[in-house]
Amino acid sequence: MTIQRIPLYKIIVADRLRSVDEDWAQAIAASIEQNGLMEPLVVRPLKKGMFALVAGAHRHRGLEIAGLTECDCSVMELTKAEARLAEIDENLMRRELSALDRAVFLSDRKRVYEELHPETKKGGDRKSDEAKIKTQTLRFDTFTEDVAEKVGLSQRTIQDAVALVKNLDPSAIEVLRDSPIASNGAQLKALSKLSADQQRDAAPKLADGTHGSVKDYRISSGELPVSCEPTNPRDVWMKKQLSHWAEGKKAWREAFLKEIGAA
Repeated sequence: MTIQRIPLYKIIVADRLRSVDEDWAQAIAASIEQNGLMEPLVVRPLKKGMFALVAGAHRHRGLEIAGLTECDCSVMELTKAEARLAEIDENLMRRELSALDRAVFLSDRKRVYEELHPETKKGGDRKSDEAKIKTQTLRFDTFTEDVAEKVGLSQRTIQDAVALVKNLDPSAIEVLRDSPIASNGAQLKALSKLSADQQRDAAPKLADGTHGSVKDYRISSGELPVSCEPTNPRDVWMKKQLSHWAEGKKAWREAFLKEIGAA
């Protein structure tokens, strides 16, 4: 690894795991203007004097906002797969990741890890089914041990996250990544148990708050009986009002309608 001062126009920023948060980039820009760039970008060399960004997309954007045209960079000789692994690990060590983003990154890390370590992939067809299962379990354990050591997550957390992404529809994942539900592990797990068609239908309704939970979605779609208690604040409020209305005497109802200007 070497430190080089590189013009920003020579650094290619593409195919990132997470899109840049402009508000966070603005905050970084303010810090750069006051204190300078505290941590170099990490890049890998390409052809014709160009470089690919490995780590530091928000810092790169902050430099642009601050009006700077070059910066110090840590230049590392990495393959595309090794660079992807480094980017994933940097993101996994950040505390602000949602449960969904963390699961997506861990799943992607497993894919890249297997690309870098072909011996950890599924074995050939000649082994017995029992031997295959034992081998695959051992290989997955090797992957989880590697991740646990590098990013400080428990092996159970890693295993659950990889399984979650495997069971979630890709289009549902994209819809939910920037929504509050992305940080709710219990709801994501409940969603993963639905069919792919149900997930695609439920995702936008969970993202925009139409339904506050997967249970609410299943009730509204008729999959669960209405007797199940709603959790969406609107539905809870509506149920209470309807209950009060049904209990009220005729004169009370008339007085209420007059009070709200509906009589």
